Amino acid sequence: MNPESNPNHPHPGWTGGLADLSGVTLDATHQKVADMARRGNAGTAAFQAWKNHALTDFLALSQVSGRIRTVMASLVGPLRLVFYLRAPVPTLPDPDGDLVVADSALLALNYEEPVLHQRPDGASLMAVIEPAKVWLPNVGSADGIPTSLSFGQPICLGAVAAGIEVKELILQSFTALTMQTIQPDPAHPAGVMNIEAARWFQDPRNARHIPLTREGFLETPAAATR
Repeated sequence: MNPESNPNHPHPGWTGGLADLSGVTLDATHQKVADMARRGNAGTAAFQAWKNHALTDFLALSQVSGRIRTVMASLVGPLRLVFYLRAPVPTLPDPDGDLVVADSALLALNYEEPVLHQRPDGASLMAVIEPAKVWLPNVGSADGIPTSLSFGQPICLGAVAAGIEVKELILQSFTALTMQTIQPDPAHPAGVMNIEAARWFQDPRNARHIPLTREGFLETPAAATR
């Protein structure tokens, strides 16, 4: 659906999609984040330029989507982002209870220079800091985090291409957390990070939660629908 004709789009006057973020003029709030982060940009000239572009895309996506609130942006070494993503996220605080759906997640992204040229481990780029006890087959426990992420529950995004764009990582994380894409089969060749969650969602009584919402990323965030 074209955002111009979609009344649920947070910026109905903006007619672009993910491919058009370079045409977004950052407002003062987002431009301030960009300026502060760029003061510490370090690394090879090529990686510095890539990080500048990726950060601009990220902030443009934040501005037009209404789903993202940046907590931290760093270009010192890897591109590191910490941000709130407004989306329904499944948790299971009580193993014998029902699913509890949070209305947002605090996420961490860590993008190192080799990822531009080499396919990374699909669980090494994104992690959930909050809420605790996210209950998804493709989200691991905080005890088994990849070495490139220092905290949180890693999100496995499957086979990730070398040079994947940050905006694609965020979109994939959104569809994973909202269960618009889900792999509940523990025997699947790609594997799962939480076998218990995979088996839990295979139960028809629990499969009714899938997906938590059918909203697109560029639609106005709303309460989870089942």
